[in-house]
Amino acid sequence: TLPLWITCMCVLPDMNYFVIGTTERDLIFYDINSHTYISSIIINNFPSSLTTIDYRMNIKNSFQSAIFCGDSLGNLFIFQAKDPYKPMFHISDLTKTGSIRIYSFLKIINQEYLTVSVISFCHLHDDWIVQVKWINDLDLFVSCALTSKKSLFIGDLNKKTERYAIGKKGFAVLDYCKTHRSIVTGGNDGVIRFWDPFVTERPAGILRGHNSSITHLVIDNREDHVISIDKRKSKMYLPQTEKQYLNFLILLYLSVQYLTICYLNPIQQHLILGNKKLLSLSHINESYTHHNRTSHLFPITKILYNPLR
Repeated sequence: TLPLWITCMCVLPDMNYFVIGTTERDLIFYDINSHTYISSIIINNFPSSLTTIDYRMNIKNSFQSAIFCGDSLGNLFIFQAKDPYKPMFHISDLTKTGSIRIYSFLKIINQEYLTVSVISFCHLHDDWIVQVKWINDLDLFVSCALTSKKSLFIGDLNKKTERYAIGKKGFAVLDYCKTHRSIVTGGNDGVIRFWDPFVTERPAGILRGHNSSITHLVIDNREDHVISIDKRKSKMYLPQTEKQYLNFLILLYLSVQYLTICYLNPIQQHLILGNKKLLSLSHINESYTHHNRTSHLFPITKILYNPLR
């Protein structure tokens, strides 16, 4: 018996779940508020193991929330709520209920449940989908794979927009730059490319500086930085283009083993790196720390305090 591997993970904040994909071809939901971490919902019998997950959250209207799941065959499945008045995977879907609610992927495809539906993009890529990401600003999703023909896909939920971008060795990572409304990719050739989401025949910009495959890439939209890490010596590179995309250049060698994870908290400005251990890097901007906050533009003449509140 082969050991069970966790292949991907995602958090669903408004549903109070985090989900994992495993090599058993299933998707498992865990309740965040529970201290036992026993699976609450399971979707089984996927065509292949899931390789990446992303979530589109809509707090105002949960009916528009969606779970994006890419698998090792290049398929993409998007789960959405079917009933506007009930959340996805509602208990009313199942006749027999217990501590674990089990859903069949085949039954979801056949529309046999009342509260969940799925949109299928079969053979979206020629190889396993490395990453999928929903972009709120564009109302589009993007996926990438390490294939030369169908390297990057840009589409919408209604299947009205379908565009491909081609990379010689495919793309391993991607993110979105809000400032320039560009999709940023990194791949095995060590090149960072900026793509116009509406014109994908050729990249809008190219950054060079890595000597090996790019394994991680995140965009710091507040500071207008690209943070990328390559496989060789775990080099982290914040490059500068021809006065277009970035403000400055930092080259940092990390004296750690091969990194398996890279995450940027955009609010707290914490960059978390990890393999067997986690390393948190904090960014301090002096222009923020020395800036005095004021409530008025002119001298204050009087202040009243309400003791009843």
